[in-house]
Amino acid sequence: MNTSTLNSVLLATALSVFSIEATAYSDRPAYFDLNTDHKIVVADQLKSHQGTRLYLQEGSITAGNKVFENEPYCYFRVDRNESEQEKPVVIEFGEFDVTSVTNRRHFTMTTTDSPLQVASGGGFSFLGGGGSQYTLATHISLQSANQPEVLSLNCAIWADPRERRHLSMQEIENALGDLVRIRT
Repeated sequence: MNTSTLNSVLLATALSVFSIEATAYSDRPAYFDLNTDHKIVVADQLKSHQGTRLYLQEGSITAGNKVFENEPYCYFRVDRNESEQEKPVVIEFGEFDVTSVTNRRHFTMTTTDSPLQVASGGGFSFLGGGGSQYTLATHISLQSANQPEVLSLNCAIWADPRERRHLSMQEIENALGDLVRIRT
């Protein structure tokens, strides 16, 4: 075996052991009519599991690890210090001002399998079989004098951006259900 072949085999072996993750973000203004003239209204107290996020899907509160990401879902992001993250996330009844709305496309690519495999599962992967995912997200920055720790409402779906656009207003409202309303 020559040196070039040996180096290729060693590189292939090394890459198959490690996981490579590349993430890219792309921000652009939302394409629908949700804007800073709108309010986000929480109809009743929302209480979820520990952490910094409260997830909603199909009008119900759900745990983050139970979200079916191929269907529309939303989550509130809450600023909490480390000691508070062991407690449930609670968002009280109230109204939030929308301060900005941005569509984001988040691409993550991982590999943990054979570095000789170039494509996997319909997604592209760099030198491996881990695959890729796109999260098409609408990031809604929020502000409330009564609940300043509630930073944003993010609504998303995993999808191929060549097959669909970001969530529509109707899809966001369906994910939120009667628990959270969007109004002008």
